[in-house]
Amino acid sequence: MPQLTDEQSLAINSIGEHVLVSAGAGSGKTFVLVERYIQVLAEDGDATIDDIIAVTYTRKAAEEMRSRLKARLKELGTIGDTTQQERWLKCLAEVETARIGTIHSLCESVIKNFPAEAGIDPNFEILNDLERAELLAESIDQALHFIIEKPMSIFGDLLEYPIEGLRVWLGDFLRSPLKYKESRKRFRNCTPESIRQFAQDLVDADIERTMADILADQQFVYELNYLGDTAWKDPDSPLGLLQSEMLSYLKQIFAQSELSAKERFNAACALAAMKTAGNLGGVGAKDLRTCMRNLRSLA
Repeated sequence: MPQLTDEQSLAINSIGEHVLVSAGAGSGKTFVLVERYIQVLAEDGDATIDDIIAVTYTRKAAEEMRSRLKARLKELGTIGDTTQQERWLKCLAEVETARIGTIHSLCESVIKNFPAEAGIDPNFEILNDLERAELLAESIDQALHFIIEKPMSIFGDLLEYPIEGLRVWLGDFLRSPLKYKESRKRFRNCTPESIRQFAQDLVDADIERTMADILADQQFVYELNYLGDTAWKDPDSPLGLLQSEMLSYLKQIFAQSELSAKERFNAACALAAMKTAGNLGGVGAKDLRTCMRNLRSLA
């Protein structure tokens, strides 16, 4: 077995505690899990393979863990006294039936063993990705047909959006069950007006955050200061007028005490929509044009 780091040793040997292992790919997480599995068996002489459940997120990870556990038990079966060797070899014989699998397979086995308690037909099947996608698409189509058949006064606002866009949006939303449940709970008894107000509040809060981000952006402030300190020699030329217009929008963006966040946000949008300076001013205006381009891009 390779030399353990302090963190690996702590994760493997802290059997009496909950342990979170967070590390990147290829850093040895599976190795640590296998050694922790072995440590559980080593610390409790009465523990068996049947007493341990190892849950992974993918079948590939489960197969890799089973394979590595098998190799480790085979190695342990060749060291120590006869009693120890016999115990590890007994575990090795049982490793094929070890409960090492995905969260889906674990839940499936629990429900199949206790269908009455779960209130689920024991003949249920787990959908694969293709079946799940087809069922979701079919459900969305049925819901949209249901909406279209209703009076416009009920779902008129929803039908202002392209039907394909609605289908994609609903699919994304329903694939995030926690978000869906939270929204259902929040909107259960809401009126259309209160939902619109809720949406507007979200937009307003986002605008506030956006403007705060702009004010805190060091590059934006740097470019602003450069633009303000570098007046073009001919203020009435196309470049001078463009610089003046940009400075006007920037003044509004930073007018926190005089203008609302929405008004300052509109100024930022206007800045972002300004036409580029192109080659105005020639070679001598290169740095000024770069500054203006950077500000427009940041906005």
